[in-house]
Amino acid sequence: MPSEMVVADPLLATLEIDVDKVHSVAKTKKAKAGAGSKAGDKAKAAATKVQASWRRTSLAVWLSILDKAAGSEKALKRVAAMLQNMGPAGGQALGKLILYLSGPGTSVVARARKRALIGLLRSGAKLVNFALKTVLPRFMTPTRRQVQNQLAALHNAGTGLPLGEEGPAQNYTLEILRADDADRLWRRVEGPAGGEARYERVFLGLDALTSGVARCLGSPQVCPFDSTPVQPRGLIKRTTCRVDTRLVKREKGVSKKAYREQQVANADVDLVTDCADRYLAQTYWPPLAHALQKAIPRRAKSMLDFEYPADFMPRAMRDDPENVISLDVDIDIALRFDSPEPLFNLDSGLGDFTSVAKVQNDSRFVFFVRGHNGYPSLGTFELKNFKLEARALAWWDVFDSKFDLAFTKEDPPKVSWDIEVALGGAALPLPDCIEDHFLGGLTSMVMRTFNRAYPLHLDIAAMNEEEAELQERWGCEAVDEDDNVC
Repeated sequence: MPSEMVVADPLLATLEIDVDKVHSVAKTKKAKAGAGSKAGDKAKAAATKVQASWRRTSLAVWLSILDKAAGSEKALKRVAAMLQNMGPAGGQALGKLILYLSGPGTSVVARARKRALIGLLRSGAKLVNFALKTVLPRFMTPTRRQVQNQLAALHNAGTGLPLGEEGPAQNYTLEILRADDADRLWRRVEGPAGGEARYERVFLGLDALTSGVARCLGSPQVCPFDSTPVQPRGLIKRTTCRVDTRLVKREKGVSKKAYREQQVANADVDLVTDCADRYLAQTYWPPLAHALQKAIPRRAKSMLDFEYPADFMPRAMRDDPENVISLDVDIDIALRFDSPEPLFNLDSGLGDFTSVAKVQNDSRFVFFVRGHNGYPSLGTFELKNFKLEARALAWWDVFDSKFDLAFTKEDPPKVSWDIEVALGGAALPLPDCIEDHFLGGLTSMVMRTFNRAYPLHLDIAAMNEEEAELQERWGCEAVDEDDNVC
């Protein structure tokens, strides 16, 4: 081990003694219920002392602990228990290790530490959940800011976002309008160079007729908004994101070396096509099966009812399978634009994964798909809230900070929302049964296309870079985890 990473054993011994003290006091409290207050005070004092010790430790200490535990499954489980007992400080320490070891480094020591950290994360699902509980709130904050910034920027610019560069899509733009208390829609228009911005009325459906009558009678429409740009803070009133994981372990009897060799050998093999063609050959008459194998595209084949191999891994993850953790996850996501009230039952522990806006913002945004060059407008929709409950498979490339997420066909995602849709330039409203149930079911069906062959790819490192660019572009400032500043 490098000399700069050597840490005095007394400090490590002190940490071990403090951890044992916490467990000892906790057992005393449980055994002597009559003296609960005194034992509770001792436990609290000991826990506070332990957390303070862990906060003072440097990255060198964590690396030293990892070095000492490397190669011993029992020692790694001990470290995992210590991290979990530290609460949020332990989660921060685990995050430090992951971020540090994600950097460049191919020395013998670096490779050994990466193997030890992967072994630590694979020691139990509790530690993975613990790491996600620490990471997710930090991930939610930049994601929420990105969404709010982009919505506000698109509305304030007053220009639509093109939906395509060729074909019919190039004749459509997505605009974000602002609705007032009377449900009238307004478009913000930038003034000439150096001039003041203003709002202009957008007429759809019967509004066009009533506005024409009003103009004839000399009753102009008064805009309730001034020229001040809409601030992004507080547009999203409440966000909830919880992920509960279970480790997917390799088949029994398969060694680490054999598992790696198998995944590397499969890196250039199209397992989806192979499995789908085998399924078609076993299910249909041979000439028909052969015709279907030639005619069905790969994406459609990936949705057939065949069983994937137990150790299946997306192709992008197969180049370095030792650093990839396979997870079976339950996902709960909720997003509210209309109210800070919860959509989930907080008794189920979702409060730890919820962020509520502290800044009040009453702006209502309505999406408008506008047609150009003679193409008709498709209509408007206003998303008030959204809720997703799903079971999925995930592959976490720890050191590249990437996730691949695939929804399972056995337990498809459940989507529910409150949305207001109006079709075409006539703004024909849809019945609630179609808005809330049919469109929700259609969205669920689309999400199921993110299967094991075509997973949803999340690059956390790239998202953080985009967040930094947005902060620099829009002048966003850092705040605490619970606030919505940008």
